[in-house]
Amino acid sequence: MSWRAGNRVGNLGNRRRGESWRRLRAGWRTNSAPVGRSAEIPCADLIFSEKGRMLQMSLSFRRTFADMFRHMREMRGYFLWAAIVFFGGIAYGAVSDTFREFLEGQINALAKTAGRLSELENGRLLMFVFIFANNTIKSILVMFLGLFGGVIPLFFLLVNGMVIGYWLANVEGTGMSAAEIVVKGLLPHGVLEIPAIVVASAYGMGLGVRLVRSAIPKIRIPGQLERTLATTLPLMPFLTLVLLAAAVIEVTVTPWLLRL
Repeated sequence: MSWRAGNRVGNLGNRRRGESWRRLRAGWRTNSAPVGRSAEIPCADLIFSEKGRMLQMSLSFRRTFADMFRHMREMRGYFLWAAIVFFGGIAYGAVSDTFREFLEGQINALAKTAGRLSELENGRLLMFVFIFANNTIKSILVMFLGLFGGVIPLFFLLVNGMVIGYWLANVEGTGMSAAEIVVKGLLPHGVLEIPAIVVASAYGMGLGVRLVRSAIPKIRIPGQLERTLATTLPLMPFLTLVLLAAAVIEVTVTPWLLRL
């Protein structure tokens, strides 16, 4: 082989190696996975074809927090209704004796749990764990149980509102007025906890309504239920962080304010 032919073969090999290297570096953007890494690089174009857009929206790692906040704007109506039910429950619990035994049972159960935990070693830490776990688990459960027609989130909001309303209406013996209880004992952690509960319940209501609508072709909006379900994935860690902060405040700042 002449030296000219040898150079042409060598240049061709270099070009091919260069092309392979460029394809390897651009593997995330091409329609085929890089050579030797097809099993570990989830190439977006390979997984999410034109026919798979609905699947794309349902995966958590494709839904950013920016997407979540944009979707929340679509849920403003549900947020409003959830807030109305919750604060309506507070008003009803404050003025009605219809469910007195039930509400007193709820309050007494929480008081007994708090008393037992406070008597233990590291009682404040245990109280923090209890509050955080209780609020987080219930909020996430209510969000997905809303798929059953959206009824359970409504009941959850109403009962929690009634318990707070009944508690505020019966503060005699504490040495503080209802206004002081609200300012010192509810608002410090409630400014985080209550919106988190309302948002979780609103999404539960939205899931229930949109599941029903998706089964009726005349009122079905394509992709609406899938977008809502996909948004719950980043919403769960977001609500968890908010409720974590609320629990920290409830076991530190709130007791301090109540002692003032």
